[in-house]
Amino acid sequence: MGTGRAPVVIGDAAWSWEWTIGSGALADQLAVQGFIAVAADLYSGLGPNGGNWDSFEGIDAALRAAGKLTPEEAILRYKAAYDYGVKLPRASGKVATVGFCAGGTYSFPLRGRGT
Repeated sequence: MGTGRAPVVIGDAAWSWEWTIGSGALADQLAVQGFIAVAADLYSGLGPNGGNWDSFEGIDAALRAAGKLTPEEAILRYKAAYDYGVKLPRASGKVATVGFCAGGTYSFPLRGRGT
């Protein structure tokens, strides 16, 4: 939501769940405030028939599947989101990570990668 350079905020896919954030998704709120919000994808390939988030029958099934990711695989997915975000043309070079529960745990290995 803008044309100028902006800091990147890396988080988890829970940003889009209304039951965790409320009526306005956190990623949308960050974008309105001038940030580039990038969510790590912890679900692609884990759904039925190798599907993504949309292939799960509900949130419980998605959470059970993501819970089977090894910490190493989850961190690789967060690092992929980080690498994607910092290469966006509008990225200013400043990066923050946010998360709660497992998302908070996985955000720690990314600290120090940006400024």
